[in-house]
Amino acid sequence: MKFLIADTLHLRRACYALRAEEYGKYYNNIPEDYFCDDIDIMQLPNGDCLSTTVLIEEDDDVIATARVVFASYPDYNLIAGESFKLLNTDEEMISKLRQTSGVDNMTPIAEVGKLAVSHKYRDPKVIQYLFKGIGELAKARKIGLLIALIRPQIATLSRFMGISHIHFPEAHLDRSTYENMRYFFRFHDYFFPKLYKECPELFHDNLWEYLPYEELLQIANQHKDGAQLYWVTPEMILK
Repeated sequence: MKFLIADTLHLRRACYALRAEEYGKYYNNIPEDYFCDDIDIMQLPNGDCLSTTVLIEEDDDVIATARVVFASYPDYNLIAGESFKLLNTDEEMISKLRQTSGVDNMTPIAEVGKLAVSHKYRDPKVIQYLFKGIGELAKARKIGLLIALIRPQIATLSRFMGISHIHFPEAHLDRSTYENMRYFFRFHDYFFPKLYKECPELFHDNLWEYLPYEELLQIANQHKDGAQLYWVTPEMILK
């Protein structure tokens, strides 16, 4: 196995294709060929990429991929990434996250997301190798903290693989915008895991897509947050 940065169009497309294949098994409206978004192409003010797509390669096949995004970059007064967009994020909360994790105010924070592992390689060693590479990447780029919006069950499984994510309970899903609500319903089993079982009619012909914000909010408020914010330092991954 090799850990690589997707620094060519060919590798990035291979990662986007793996995302599409794996996410498409669980969610509607995932493109069949490539699954990517604006964050994949956004740039920092100095022209560098906001995100870095990484991968594990085995026999020239991409078998796992993830995306590392600068979520808080003090040099540019930047707050970005999916996690902080989808959570009740403000400067005070980010400051408390820094204090809790022991990361100073000038050190970048990055988000790990868009994780996809080929169904042919569901081996914990693949995830361990991927995160070890992410830890090395973060250390090299002087990223002091890695965050992820994940479900508690996944955090528990990660601990068995030696990746000790720490829960940050002050953060909650931001349900105040229609854009966020539509995102939560699109990936419902991640953000509201009991929603499909209790309201399957919403997902017949994607009925939820036609509901106004107020109705989505009313339904969502009957459910606790599924995905929650966790953090880990590169040193914790590499220990």
